[in-house]
Amino acid sequence: MKTSLLLTLLLASTTLAFAQGKLQFANDSQHLVYFSPDTSRLAPGDAPVAGKGVDSPTLGLLSGAPSFVVALYAGVSPSALTLQTTTTFNGASEGRWNSVNLTGLPAGTAVWFQVEVYDSRYASAPAAAQDGAYWGESVVFSAVPQISIYASICDASSPVFSTWPKGTFQIIDMPPGNLGAIMLQAGIPAPPSIVYQPTNQMVLAGAPFSFSVTAAKVLSYQWRFNGMNLAGANGSVYWGFNAQLTNAGSYTVVVTNSVGTVTSDVATLTVLLAGANATISQAVGVGVSISVASQAGLTYLLEYKNALNDPAWTPLPPAVTATGSVLVLQDTNAPVARRYYRVQRE
Repeated sequence: MKTSLLLTLLLASTTLAFAQGKLQFANDSQHLVYFSPDTSRLAPGDAPVAGKGVDSPTLGLLSGAPSFVVALYAGVSPSALTLQTTTTFNGASEGRWNSVNLTGLPAGTAVWFQVEVYDSRYASAPAAAQDGAYWGESVVFSAVPQISIYASICDASSPVFSTWPKGTFQIIDMPPGNLGAIMLQAGIPAPPSIVYQPTNQMVLAGAPFSFSVTAAKVLSYQWRFNGMNLAGANGSVYWGFNAQLTNAGSYTVVVTNSVGTVTSDVATLTVLLAGANATISQAVGVGVSISVASQAGLTYLLEYKNALNDPAWTPLPPAVTATGSVLVLQDTNAPVARRYYRVQRE
């Protein structure tokens, strides 16, 4: 037994050119949605559903037992279709009608439609196809909604059972054996890939921070901190607030789809404590010494200017990696009448 998808459109009686309507989906034992008879177009292990309709027994044979979304796109021209409504069916409601609102479309003139069917874990048929999941779509077809009566946007009469009305396409153009049907097939499976990796961040204590990733073919995200999952961190961006030293460390994100998993590069968060007061001293034969309280793990570099309006600061290497104790940085150059210093940390 093969399952059909019947779609009818009701436009409320009105004198306006556009009216709010109601769309109804029904599942019954017709041919309108079926799985590809070509097993190479099915997911591994799903050969038993080849050529079968989308009904409860058939769906029970699928690996993963997915449910399916039916999406209706419509517009006043075939090149300007927008999503009107969706409903979810899983084969358990054959013969039941699902009523949903439909945005107003012009009554009495041809309206263009397309129907997509796809794995409900995805936002659209193209997204499902990209991830190797099941999807299918009708051709773009036309129908004329009426003002006060139900106008079917399918042909439910034998032997066609088409997804579109009579006269839209010749029967010769429809798939043999499943005339007018939407064929479900699995896209080409591919694991997710990361396009742009998260990058290192450095913020002052108390400031917000964030890491982001751009990935393709992704079904889910999971951010990790020092190798441990962060609860609720399941988007392409991870936000943190009021950064403290306890937030400093390594962040990664694991991106997953039905085929595989990829872990991002490590991005490091460095949290800077408020700047500490420095002391300066000068001794013959030693030069100038700058003492400053340090933060373990950060690198400190002394720089100077002989005049505040000099265009750039001159570094005094080497840079020193701090251990958390008081750090002493020195300028051993010959003394000058006046010199300005600053300490850079990173």
